[in-house]
Amino acid sequence: MTPQEQMRDLLKRYCTKLFGQLEILDHLLSQSCGIDAPSRAPLTEAQNITHEMRGTSGSLGFSDISAAASALDNDLKLLATQDRVAQSQLQISKMLFARLRQIASQATPQKSTLYFADLSIPASSASSVARSRTLT
Repeated sequence: MTPQEQMRDLLKRYCTKLFGQLEILDHLLSQSCGIDAPSRAPLTEAQNITHEMRGTSGSLGFSDISAAASALDNDLKLLATQDRVAQSQLQISKMLFARLRQIASQATPQKSTLYFADLSIPASSASSVARSRTLT
């Protein structure tokens, strides 16, 4: 399997995982929106997922998903540290999640900036190219 085929396979698996993560996030945010004061556990778990989504999406060439996940991640990080979370604060999280879901629903492997990337440069050549660029 060529490096480009491996990358495309990775991007395909990522998109499948992304949709699963969105379903889990939806469930966790719904748990947090109960009438009683929400538990921190679902918010913390949701924040962990958005943090991972933020980094992985950016690394795999999905900058728009990474940016939307980052906004939700920052919001959830703040909420998870509070003793009491107001419903209005959770509504902001829900809006950020809706934006993330809308952007991510359009994700396909082909939309990654890495899908058509030329990955044929051997690793040893790539590191020497990178070194020569930093020296100039």
